[in-house]
This record gives sequence, structure tokens and C-alpha cells, in this order.
Amino acid sequence: MRHVKRLVLVVIAGAIAWVLYLVLSSSRDERAKLETAGEPTNSRPTEEILADTDAGAAASARNAASTLATTPTRATELVIQVVDGRTQAPLGGAHVFVEREDVDEEAFEAATVRFGDAASRLGPALGREIVADSAGRVRVVSPSRALTIWATANGLAGEVRVGAGATDALVELVLDRGVTIEVLDSRGAPAANVEIALLEFELGSWTDVETLTTDERGRVEFQELGYHSPDEQGRLRAASALAACIPEFLEFDVDEPPTSPLRLQLEATGSVELQVTDARGEPLAVPTKLSLELDERMPDPLPFGLASRATLVAWSDDGRARFEGVGLGLELAARARTDGLEFTDRLVPGPTTAGELVTIQIPIVRAEPRVRGRLMTADGAPLSARVRLSVLQIEGREWTLADSLAIDASGEFQIYLPWYSAQAPQLRELRVDTREPGATPLRGRASWPARHTVQDIAPRDEYDVGDVVCEADPFLCSGRVAFPDGSPAPLAEVAAVWLDAAGQIAGRAYGLANEAAQFALGAPSEFDRFEVAASAANDSHWTRRQPVARGATDVVITLPNPRDSSALLGELIWPEGLTTDDIDFALDPADGSSRVWANWDENASGPFEITTVPLALATLVVLFQDEEIARLEGIELLAGETTEIASIDLRERVHSFRFELVDEDGRPLGAGNVCEIRGEEYVHHVDANALGIAVLPSLSTNIDVVASAPGCSSRIFKGVTSGGKLALPLGRRIVVRGPSLGAAGADLALAVELTYCGDDLAGVFSDDVALVFTQIDRAEATVSHLGQYCLRGALLVHRTSGARFALELDDSPWVTLVEAPEESLVTLPADALARALADATRR
Repeated sequence: MRHVKRLVLVVIAGAIAWVLYLVLSSSRDERAKLETAGEPTNSRPTEEILADTDAGAAASARNAASTLATTPTRATELVIQVVDGRTQAPLGGAHVFVEREDVDEEAFEAATVRFGDAASRLGPALGREIVADSAGRVRVVSPSRALTIWATANGLAGEVRVGAGATDALVELVLDRGVTIEVLDSRGAPAANVEIALLEFELGSWTDVETLTTDERGRVEFQELGYHSPDEQGRLRAASALAACIPEFLEFDVDEPPTSPLRLQLEATGSVELQVTDARGEPLAVPTKLSLELDERMPDPLPFGLASRATLVAWSDDGRARFEGVGLGLELAARARTDGLEFTDRLVPGPTTAGELVTIQIPIVRAEPRVRGRLMTADGAPLSARVRLSVLQIEGREWTLADSLAIDASGEFQIYLPWYSAQAPQLRELRVDTREPGATPLRGRASWPARHTVQDIAPRDEYDVGDVVCEADPFLCSGRVAFPDGSPAPLAEVAAVWLDAAGQIAGRAYGLANEAAQFALGAPSEFDRFEVAASAANDSHWTRRQPVARGATDVVITLPNPRDSSALLGELIWPEGLTTDDIDFALDPADGSSRVWANWDENASGPFEITTVPLALATLVVLFQDEEIARLEGIELLAGETTEIASIDLRERVHSFRFELVDEDGRPLGAGNVCEIRGEEYVHHVDANALGIAVLPSLSTNIDVVASAPGCSSRIFKGVTSGGKLALPLGRRIVVRGPSLGAAGADLALAVELTYCGDDLAGVFSDDVALVFTQIDRAEATVSHLGQYCLRGALLVHRTSGARFALELDDSPWVTLVEAPEESLVTLPADALARALADATRR
């Protein structure tokens, strides 16, 4: 469900006009400190490096009893060869950076944001450095997980991705071709901390492929340009990511980039600071990914750099980040993401005067549901390993929560459920499978626990499974996994399924082959029909399942040849009001394996193309609001081939309700919205156009809706079976008394934002209230709903310059709005108002 509140504020105070947009959605000032100082160049012989890391192999001793006798007892060696990509000549003395295994996904992304994708820059940030010998070789311990290897030498650079257990890697270096951009501010001084985007021409438009931040000299260096895929003319562009500049952009040839710096001069800019807060507005010092981009509703035409819609991203350890060089007069979208928490998306005005700092608070929406527990072995010891966590739904479908979750020495784990929170009541079992190469998997099962609420940063639903005992099933079979030419497939994933009397899958277990591609599997003793399958390491393509007898020790699973992707062409016949944002495609393989969610080329005119993995036979499923609305069985998707299917008419399942929002006199109400409600739940909402027309798609033919529009009272319409006019009464007039600014605030206006917090379903989708107090301490407005409101924020606005000064509120006062002529009262903390007044008058 998408639940959106919109705040539209249009205020004329003195000679100025300003607009505030606030969007609430229910659905790190510094980046991560990934400095290379802690990773000095390692000049020791590689034999010493191997000796240091062999000790880690002892950690798997606890599984020795169930590990195949042929499993290597020491870490396998990875040999890295560095060569010139043109001549294939070895590059002795090359600097090789092997990605540290403690780098997680967030740290990798943060480093990419800061340093870019170039091997010459990202390698030193994330890897441990080793100098290649005279033959261009480096020897290290084979990695326990997939990682990247970067290398540089004499102006050349390159990288390669290797899988867990890899024994060899070839890094081909190519010319590290780059370009330097120098950025000046409006006064001609070097502009530091400004985001510059590199763009390529793709699918008819210029798209940003990399965004870097200028250093203290005002410079960025884009490297490895040859890796990009520019248009047929071989041109790339660079532009300021979120500010107008002179010239609007820089353009150059990718094959012959300029050797001297190219210069951009910014027009007047300001700064934006983002801060995540709790529900009361208190700052939260939590590791956060913060982003800032242009509101998509900004009109065209725009300067080139703005029109490219680049997104600025920062990682913060304390929930706060500042973005410099932000253009003036922009409507901005500010977002925050952190593990286990969901924040409001904000649409707000950016700076309007040169040098102005705009502070945006991003409040928490909710704490996401959490699953926690403790994994134990059969002898009662904590289980420390990498495990696969999955959940079983009531109807029998299994979903993966974490494919390779590291469990620490205590055996405790916790994982959040952002995608499963709505389905949690339908879950019945948590499943655990260890992922120790070559070992017979340990399996654990726990009934899905009852939900209880705990007080964290915000109230959080928690599912505590307690202690989960993981033990090995009775021996099923062992064998090896091979490529088509017979060579071993190390660390391949293997799976066993057991079938009931009707031939249906009754359960499954997963394991990993060892470095010699050998595996062992177990299965419950109560079953006697089994099938096994495998997939290559770091590959999602599984073999067909093959029958196996319990006790077999010579099972060979042969992987298929590498396969190209397949394509599926079709056409959707759209009901009015339905958009591509509402639709999902999925493919259910006929062999009963897991559902494949499809990537598709969205085209609102009807035709679509899905790119997917080859499937011998599958069913195409079309979903709207997570409900199946169309199904096409018997589709064959062959490697490298395109399959065309008949048109799919969505009108058979999705019904369109065409509404016209009008006031009591029949005049159209633009900027309103209509939302379907079901009991106490908001199902789906659409916005009305300038003529008041809103087309709402629904799975039902009889629905309840709530309609709202600025200046009108919201209303619930029950039992709607067709479209038509939705007449809304005029809103309720209010007179609000606020605090006096006194003589010190003669040139200032006080603006406050109020959010409806009552229980009436009809009030939630109504516009929030914006009030402005100028030289008097009273303000009048028309609101759509009376009752309890919460103070979302307050600003002092200079009535000449437009400069704004936010009040720092430690709490969110409640305001009760009553109908005029009675007065409503807004009370602000005196200390917060005094501080803002002092700041405003001082500046």
C-alpha cells in the first residue's frame, strides 16, 4: 500500500511568495570513513601472507565430523596474474588491491559514492595492497566469498571479480584514461564539496553514470572513461549535479579527453543539511544513507545539469549530512534509509538566497519488524557460521530472507523484515541451513513465533524464535559437481528435495560443494523419494532436478553450458488509470523452483519486454497490489531466443473508477486526491488533475473511497460502484492565535506546519495546515478537518530576503483546531522561539 500525505503551502508575506511541499510516505555530514591510511602497502612475500591467514581455517574444525574426507585441510591459494590488456605481457611491480573480506555492501556503496568506480581510486579505498612480483603475479589465500581485485601500473588500470574459493584470476589493465573538472564558485574561488556528474547518451537521453565530489581544490577526476558506453559519436558530458553553472555542461571525446582541466563556474548556490529525527523531532544519531535530488514535478525546461536529475548521496554515522553547491529556487526530494528503520520522504523548497543553509528534518515513520533468535548445535554449543535463512508461508511457498548471513560466536542473529512485514501473519516456519563448503548441511526449523511489540527508537514488532537447534539429517548422498567438460565446479551450490506420496515437494535442503567440487547431503528419514540439483558459484541458474537414491556416493551433477538470457515480448491492454508503477511481473518455473521476479521495459502504451533467465517451461504472472490479475501458462523461454506471447487484457480483473472532484457549487477541484479504503486500511490512492479528474483502478467493483482537496473538507463515500462526481463541502474556517514576535520580529513572519493526528479516516488524506503570523499574532485559514493536530515544524521567514530560520523543537506540541469564531491556540516553546529570533536578527 502506498500511503501519501501532501502538504501544499502557498504564503504571501510582505513582498515575498514561497512554497512548501511536504510528502509523508508509509512504506551517513560525512561519508563513511574509508581512508586508505589504515591499509599500508604490503611488501612482505606472499608466502607470509598465506601463513598468517591459514589460522582462519581452524574455524571450520567443528564440522570436521561431517566434512568429506577429501576436503582440503588448508586454505587454497589464489594466484593473481596481472597483464597488459593490449599485449598480454606480464606487468611486474603492478600494485594489486584485493578487496578486504570485512567490507560489507554498505561500505562498498559508500566508497563508490566517494571515490567513483575507477580501479585506480576504488582499489586503494577498499583493498589491501600487494606488489606483484617480476612475473606480474600475486599469491594470496583463496577468498571465502566473492570479491573484487583491482590493479594499477604505469597509467593502466583494471579489475576482475572472483568467486568464493577461486584459485586463479587474470587482471587485464587498460589505459586509465581520464578527465579533470575544475569547479569555481560564483566569486571565482575553488568550490569544494560540490557534486559533479558524468553523463553518457543512452536510450535517447543523457544519463548520469558517475557522480563525484570536488576536493579542496575544487577538482574531480573521472577515470577509466573507456569503460563507459557513450553514444555513437563517442562523447561524454560533465555537469553540476544540482546547480546551474556556466557553461551548462562540458562535452569531450571519450577516446581523446583533454589533458588540461576543464572548468565549470557555478551560479549562486546554497547548502542543504539533512537530519533524521524521531517522531518528536529529536535528532537520531544512527548510521544513515541520505539522498537529495530534484523533485520530479519541477517544470521543464531546466539547465542541463538539473534536467539530468542526478541524485546526491551521502553516508553518515550520525544521521546528519550537508550538501553544498545546491542551486537556488529548487523543489527538492530528501530521503533517508537505514537498516531496520523507515523514514518519511520529504519534498521541500531548497535555498532561495546565495549562501543560505536550509535544514531539513526527516522524521521516522516506523521501526521495521525484526526477527531474532539464537542458533545452537545439537550438543548445546552456539552455532557460528554462515547460514541461509528462509521462511515458509502458510500456502507452502518458501522465501529467502538472507542467503548468506554471518552468525557471530554467540550464535545470536537478528534480521529485519521490510518486504515481509505485511505477510508476517501468513508465515508459519523459519528455516536455517548452514553453508559450510563440502560439509553435510546442518538444518534448523522453528515455528513462526507470535508477534510482540518492543520499545526501540520507535515501537517495533518483534518475532523471537528463541534457541533454534541445527543438526544434520541422516545421510542422503554424496558426489561431485562438474562443468560440461568434466572439470570440477568448486563451491557450487547443491540442493536436495524430498517428495511425498503424490510426488509433490515436501521439503528441501541446501549445501555447498567444497573447493574440489565434492558435496554431501542429508535428508529426513521419513521420506524415500529424493531429487538433487546444483548451480555454479555466484550463478542463479540451476540444473534440472535428477532422482537420487539414499546412500548413493557417486552422484555426478553436470552443470549446463553458460546460458544467455532470454526475452519475452508481449502487450498489456491497460484499464484507464492503471500505470506501470502499479504492475509487477513474475515467472513461476514449472519444475516448482522459486519464483523469478522479472525485469521489464516499462511502456505505458502497452508493449513490454521482459529479460530473464532461460526457463524450460514457466507461467507468467501479472500482479497488481500484490494480487494476481493475469496468468499465462506454458511459456518456454530458451537461451538467446525471444518468445512472443498474446496480448494480456488487464481490464478483465482491474476496474477503473473515473471520478470528478467538485465543490458544493459544482466547480472542479484540482490538486485533490481519491483513495480506496478497506476497513481501517488504505489500499491505493491517485491524484486528480487540474480539472479535478481522478481515475482510480481497483480489484473490486464495490469500494469505499475518501476524497479530499485543498480548501475543502474530506469525505468518505461508501459502496461506490461506478464513477461520477464527488462533491466536497467547503472547509471549516479557523482563527488561530500564535505567539507574538514583538519589536525584534518586526521584519519577520512566523510560519508553522500542522499535521492532522486524529483517528478519522477521512482526515488523514486531507491537506495539512500551514499558518503564517506576520505583524499580528492571529492567522485565518480554511481547513478540511477540525480536531487534534501535531506541530510538524516552525520557521521564521525574513519578509524581504526570504531567509528562513528553523525553530529547534525538542517536542512536537499538540494543537486543537476549532471552528471560528472560537480561537485555536498555537503555543511554541519560549526558548526555541527566542533562539530563532536571536539568530534571525543577528544575521
